[in-house]
Amino acid sequence: MSDIEKTTAETVETESKKRGNPNWGKKKDNIIRASVTSESAPKDIWHVGNKEKGMHYVWARKSNDVEMNDFAHKQYAPAKGNETIMGDPFQAVKDTTGETKERGDRILMKCRQALVDAREQERSGRYVGAKEASQNDARKMSGKGVVVQSETEVSTKRESLEE
Repeated sequence: MSDIEKTTAETVETESKKRGNPNWGKKKDNIIRASVTSESAPKDIWHVGNKEKGMHYVWARKSNDVEMNDFAHKQYAPAKGNETIMGDPFQAVKDTTGETKERGDRILMKCRQALVDAREQERSGRYVGAKEASQNDARKMSGKGVVVQSETEVSTKRESLEE
């Protein structure tokens, strides 16, 4: 017989177990304490430290030729300066100055921030606001004989910043 069963002269009775997880006891006198294992938040594994001023950094997939060609076309080059990245946490930190910074299938690429800002400015210049687009549509429709009336002259938040 097992430990759980009790025998009497007539029958065998099984001990009933309490339901639920015993570790989740909510008694007033049971105070469960948590211990702190770290003093600071863990670092992001993709964090780049010791960045050069005026440079923009991205992680690119080495195995994706289209992505690598796209970054090369945008004048990104592998970062080979004093940048630091998180390596294998179980190995000693080594000096990677002058070497490419790689993490798995990814490689760290950098480009001048001025070029990135110029591309962003050019891309935002292609944006046509809702007000201007609706006016263009109204002109096209009125050329076909449709009468178009504007209900409001309100511009969007983005358009009001441009003016």
